[in-house]
Amino acid sequence: FWDHTGTLIDANHVFLRMTGHTRAELQARKLTWRLMTPSEWVESSERQLEKLAATGHIGPYEKEYFLKDGSRRWMMFVGRDLGDGTIVEYCIDITDRKRMEEEREREGRRKDEFLSLLSHELRNPLTAISFATDMLGSDITHDRRASLEKTIARQVGLLQQLVNDLLDLARFTQRAAQDGARTDGRRC
Repeated sequence: FWDHTGTLIDANHVFLRMTGHTRAELQARKLTWRLMTPSEWVESSERQLEKLAATGHIGPYEKEYFLKDGSRRWMMFVGRDLGDGTIVEYCIDITDRKRMEEEREREGRRKDEFLSLLSHELRNPLTAISFATDMLGSDITHDRRASLEKTIARQVGLLQQLVNDLLDLARFTQRAAQDGARTDGRRC
């Protein structure tokens, strides 16, 4: 519960445990949303206060929150003006969800980088094969033809190895995903 100045006036034990603050700090009126909000989130919090003034409710919205020890946690907030100058706001710790989202984004970037590298690795032998086949169609010596055929065979072997490595990686990734799904299923 907050008052109209943004001072925390009451909280349950879960919120206090989650943030590391004490009931004594709460009762001394030392906790404000501004104190607990990192500077980069103040503007979005102020927009929520404008929404509160206009509509009587806040959120849902997400932001980081300072804990007593200075670390940060991601929280989702939703609240309502009780009409007596008191605002009730519910918050849920969504740090784990945010970390998973960030990990998925990192995995997506790694996948994009891998595909970019793979396309270059595949393009090199294809370029050599294309050049060699073009040359085979021209008037060339027997020795040059044999050399070009060896180049084609070598580059096809390289392509086969790249494709086999890619298939191995796909099987490994699929098995890891299946193992992860089985593990997640046991926890539920």
